[in-house]
Amino acid sequence: DENYGNFAAGICFYDDPSVLRLLDSLPESVCKIVVDGRFKLSGFENKLSDESLREKIRQRKNTILVDAPDLHEHTKRNVFLKMMDEFRYCLVLDSEEFVMESDWPAFVSNCEKLDEGIYQVHYYMYFHIYIEIVFFDKLPYLLILIYLFHFLNNLIY
Repeated sequence: DENYGNFAAGICFYDDPSVLRLLDSLPESVCKIVVDGRFKLSGFENKLSDESLREKIRQRKNTILVDAPDLHEHTKRNVFLKMMDEFRYCLVLDSEEFVMESDWPAFVSNCEKLDEGIYQVHYYMYFHIYIEIVFFDKLPYLLILIYLFHFLNNLIY
């Protein structure tokens, strides 16, 4: 596994076993911050996901499970964004998304080029739905937010 220590994945979920597929689709060296808890106004009885699912998440290497029930999705995202001080890039993913096929070294290289201000790079990665990449500049808030969209056969940013 290559070292992608500048990258973290922020994931909000509630009782969705497909989060395991997502976690397994990311490189081990990418820190995964998984924010668990029912969403505000959802009406579910349990505040947190099933304990057996939570235990499977805890067993994944380089994965942090955070309890944050009864929040709106954007507020749950802020939970993991506040934990990004030691990372340069954050992949914002939903639990049903996953990486199907990728060239991580090329992806990382292109992110670094974008970060340096070179914007004429193309990268193709196959994702289930979409992914957001957030660039940080040692500030408590976002510097740049780039949306990547899935267009039939490839992902283009």
